[in-house]
Amino acid sequence: MPSPLRAPTETAVGPPERSELLSLRAAGDLTFGIPLQQARQVLEIPKEMILPVPDMPDAVLGVCRFQEKLLWLVDLATLVGSEAKANWDLVTHVTVVTLEMLFAGQTQWLGLAIEKLEDILEVNTNELSPVSNHSISASLQPYVRSRWQSPSSKGSLWILDGLSILRVLKAPGSPLLP
Repeated sequence: MPSPLRAPTETAVGPPERSELLSLRAAGDLTFGIPLQQARQVLEIPKEMILPVPDMPDAVLGVCRFQEKLLWLVDLATLVGSEAKANWDLVTHVTVVTLEMLFAGQTQWLGLAIEKLEDILEVNTNELSPVSNHSISASLQPYVRSRWQSPSSKGSLWILDGLSILRVLKAPGSPLLP
């Protein structure tokens, strides 16, 4: 009988770990993935329900009421420094992905205004590559944790981390969110 403290001589190879991503388009050809466990809902919010907040940067569209809470809405394309920005003046509704995360010991909600919801993808985590392996703009770098390249050459996604977005938006001295 082998000792329970001894490492096995053969290693079992299990199935690759899978991760589900919500694929979305922010503006133009920028496609992102959000871990599905952070995304709560995709909403179409009438523009008149969004209240602008004075003295906020362009990335902050405003706030709206969502499930008895105040939801801050951030234009993802502007936040990541995309040159192809949405013209919010021309739309009647804004597509928003709501994120729910534990931040500083409290549940935090954030709404990311996007151009279009693409798909829900199931990817192998071994197909994700670190950001350091890619050329990435300085404005995008704080929010991205990895990149996924489709094995069938259907494109790639920059994988966003909602907590990283909150950390930047709520950093001391940040003019973005209180």
